[in-house]
Amino acid sequence: MKTTKLYLAKLKSYFIDRMVLGAAGYIGQRKYFQEMLSERPFMIHINNTNICNSSCSFCAYKYQSVPPTTMNLQLFKRLVDEYENMGGGHLSLTPIVGEPLVSKDMLACLEYLSSKPSIRVLMVTNGILIDKYGADVLLDYIHSWTISMSGFDESMYLRMFRTKEYHRVKKNILDLLKANSRRSEPRGIQISMRSDKPIKELMSYPDFQEVLEYKPAVQFTHKYSDFGGLISNKDFESPVNFYKKRHKLGFKCFVATRGLTVCPDGTVLACGCFEAINYPQDLRVGNVNEQSLLDIWKGEERREFLESFGPFKARRSVCQNCKTYRPEYFLYTKIHVSEMERNMKRWKQYQK
Repeated sequence: MKTTKLYLAKLKSYFIDRMVLGAAGYIGQRKYFQEMLSERPFMIHINNTNICNSSCSFCAYKYQSVPPTTMNLQLFKRLVDEYENMGGGHLSLTPIVGEPLVSKDMLACLEYLSSKPSIRVLMVTNGILIDKYGADVLLDYIHSWTISMSGFDESMYLRMFRTKEYHRVKKNILDLLKANSRRSEPRGIQISMRSDKPIKELMSYPDFQEVLEYKPAVQFTHKYSDFGGLISNKDFESPVNFYKKRHKLGFKCFVATRGLTVCPDGTVLACGCFEAINYPQDLRVGNVNEQSLLDIWKGEERREFLESFGPFKARRSVCQNCKTYRPEYFLYTKIHVSEMERNMKRWKQYQK
């Protein structure tokens, strides 16, 4: 029964909430939403580091060619200030590859973000370092969590994440869920399970039963990105399925339509997809060491990037081969429109 409910929830999230309601919003709200998007982004991704403390089989971190680095704290604060002055909204600390909690300035970054009530912080983490900061401390700062995890089985964790931190991560997840259950306003926590076994088997693991008592959102991943050809089945102990090349349908990219991705060195990408791991020139639209976020958002390079999506084809090579493409109408749901309206209202107040 639990497995069936999870399948139904996944179908609803993808086909109803995104495809059906998104398409309806695209038809009815496109012009209105695009007018708002011409003024400011829906959200911002700030990759505060591209350094990781794991070596996951499904991740191309080990094939990263850009230098490992952490964003300068002063630059981070400037970006946060700029985003606040736009009205704030969702700000993701999830890197293309890397672990955000590894950053030596992470606590200072979170403390600074907490002084900006208009900004809602999102983060994907492997959970290894939750105990370094403390679950209660992190819950004060981070509004929405996705924890990347294998099935709750030690041997699977070693296969998929290639570290011996299973028991630490399991305890950290339980501590986080327990602390969250005590909050008057609980945070959103999702467990995203990267596995090589069927869902029915994953659901049966005894360690998982402890987690399920707290009723977190659960996502199962059985298809993986090849990071533009960097990852293949040789990186796994047993064969897995990969996303296939997606037809572009004549719509712009969902991720590039909604926001910008700022890399630790200041490079700004139109899209923070897996294919962006080494900051390809095709995705570069500016640098925050030379321009403001808003200037980049409204700039010529980003406009040319969006215009590169033609009928059933993307003209830039990295986009032609992208396997994680989603059409822009995924963004046009009622909840996104409402969130953008709130962002615009705050921005107009700041401008007065």
